[in-house]
Amino acid sequence: MKKDKKEKNKKQGNVQKIRLHNRFDIEVRSCKGKVKKKAFAENIILDGVWGQILHSSIGVDWFDKIAYGTGTGAMSAGRTALFTPLDEAVATDSEFVLNNDDNYISHRQKITILENQHTGAQLSEVGIKSETGTLCTHALIKDMNGNPVVITKTDTDIIIIYATVYLLFNTTYSPTATLDILRVDPATNQIASNLLGRRVGGFDHEKTAWGHRLLISRGSENAYFNDVEYLSDTFSATLDATLKIARIYYRLPAAVANLGGFMSAVIGSARGTSYSKNYNSIITRFIPGGVAQSPVIEQIGIGDGETTDFATSFAQIPPNTVVKVDGIAATPTIFADMPNHGDVRSFFRKIDIDHPEYKNVCLVDSGLASILANGTYAIFEKMHPGCLVEQTYTKNTEISVSDDMETWTVLGTTACYSFKTFEVPSAHQQKKYWRFTNGPNTDAYYVSTFYQNSATDFKNVRFATAPASGAVITAEYTPNCAAKDANHVLDVDITIQLAEYVD
Repeated sequence: MKKDKKEKNKKQGNVQKIRLHNRFDIEVRSCKGKVKKKAFAENIILDGVWGQILHSSIGVDWFDKIAYGTGTGAMSAGRTALFTPLDEAVATDSEFVLNNDDNYISHRQKITILENQHTGAQLSEVGIKSETGTLCTHALIKDMNGNPVVITKTDTDIIIIYATVYLLFNTTYSPTATLDILRVDPATNQIASNLLGRRVGGFDHEKTAWGHRLLISRGSENAYFNDVEYLSDTFSATLDATLKIARIYYRLPAAVANLGGFMSAVIGSARGTSYSKNYNSIITRFIPGGVAQSPVIEQIGIGDGETTDFATSFAQIPPNTVVKVDGIAATPTIFADMPNHGDVRSFFRKIDIDHPEYKNVCLVDSGLASILANGTYAIFEKMHPGCLVEQTYTKNTEISVSDDMETWTVLGTTACYSFKTFEVPSAHQQKKYWRFTNGPNTDAYYVSTFYQNSATDFKNVRFATAPASGAVITAEYTPNCAAKDANHVLDVDITIQLAEYVD
């Protein structure tokens, strides 16, 4: 029988260190739009920013305004105002950029000083202010050689001040990282947006603060909000502005999320009841070495002299799983790292033309020549030949398949305005690559839902000869997933440590 480890914690704990940096770029233009002068400014992060970033209230944007002044002096992190403030304006034209190559996410906004404003003023300093009026960053203006400079405002000058905030990570991007900021559109990543100064909002335009939900998926990437196997209650982060720390902690009780093991969890925002309002932020993957847990020792069956296939309680067992018959080591075939469910959408990877590695699969997307790679190909080819992918779920999308991404076969088009199940012909169910392009209508979308509907017999241990009647078959293994069951709780404990970037 399975060993009882009653109420013993398995704990997922990790720290993501994030460095903060801010840069200003200034353009002086003529009334006709010609650029007359360029300048820049690199900030210091002021002490007051941490209490604004790590703010629990809804609706506080710390990158809300850009302030400018005419003073100069010794820079200090303890300052609370510009040397000689002149004016400020609400920043506009938010632009978020995800750069996995250089390992940062950025957010740029701007203000414009018109030709009829502040004529004769000598601008020398800039800063970012929060929605509450707190000065968060401060910088002296410099020329492009790095020397302090004063910009004299004339009655024909239009000055545009751009401010860019950068989040630089201590870990490089990897689609299999144990812990990472979810590398999707930063504008819809709740935590990234908070850290970059603008809190995201749903269709009701209410903004999110540090409230969260935990989403659990049996797949190697998390299925988004409305497709997850488990969605937690709302909980709040613990915020410490003095230590510059946000701690996100949640305990999965023993009675919930017992799915036969799961491979990923996402921290998402607490708002909304569908994926459209849930802004996923941090992903933690329960890969080998990613979760501390004891080996599983369990009985997986009793021989009857006929049955050759048996299943472990948890999916994703390793190749070195030890199987014994009446206590004597046996040598059955082990189908390692196999899922235990037919919905395999989260094992697919979106191909990025600019990067050879597979990206996180996007489950709802416009049909713009999106190509997905079938991550279950090798496993299901061996286990269930002929039924790799039986269905997709799409809307107004042309579906094509390939084995080499060069020669494509068009399977058909779901030419409709509502999502429809598409039955994949049996001759194409084992294809490695799947392409989705626009159908005949303009509102083309696909949902990359892939089902192994015939593959209901997820046995991952196969004997060449059936064990004798009455033989006790056991398995010993540490699964490559979180082996959560009714005898265990699981603690997800993530700490975000903030710091100013120092070159």
